[in-house]
Amino acid sequence: MNLKKVYQVWKFDNHIATVYSDHALQHIPNYLEVLELSCNIADDFCTKDSAICDFGSANGNTLLKLYDRNFKNLYGVENSQSMIDHCPSDKFKISKTLPDIKFDYIIANWSLHFNQNKEEILKNIFDKLNPNSVFLLSDKVSLDAYSISKYHSWKQQQGVSDLDIKAKEESLVGSMFINDVCWYLDTLKQVGFKNIEIVNSHWCFNTFFCRKTIDT
Repeated sequence: MNLKKVYQVWKFDNHIATVYSDHALQHIPNYLEVLELSCNIADDFCTKDSAICDFGSANGNTLLKLYDRNFKNLYGVENSQSMIDHCPSDKFKISKTLPDIKFDYIIANWSLHFNQNKEEILKNIFDKLNPNSVFLLSDKVSLDAYSISKYHSWKQQQGVSDLDIKAKEESLVGSMFINDVCWYLDTLKQVGFKNIEIVNSHWCFNTFFCRKTIDT
């Protein structure tokens, strides 16, 4: 697939929605590992009736894995109508904004870096969580030239051509807003999260595990 012929500006349209799972495997390091981690955390911290939300749920891959583990109180938040149209909506509820309920676990994998107002979103996520609940966040966190070169080398190993790597990089200008690891650690702490840990890492990408712990 020659992305340069398809995209000038990156968007989650119907084309990407139809190939998202394969695309994610080629462009998101540790994609399957983080999906598995997301589910393992649910096993450890949630009951089967716990309210769980996947913020930036894309085509619902994470929610489907949770559903297969018998978690049934599942919600997705996804801004792209094309992605929503490709979700199995009979297995979970999906909307374009966070529902007005409290959650026991919120996941936000590879979505916040498409938003400039990350701090506001993180505050909203914190407020939507029940006391003593958990939050898992994965994002792209580096624009360092060396890190990007290693990330692009990894893409090449997944079979992505140099032309497609360059095309996607150009298409994301103005659509992706990167903050570094220190910004995430500081901001997560400022909005109220505690026990913040980096639990998965690859060139340019980190996954943060956080708790909303209420002191007694």
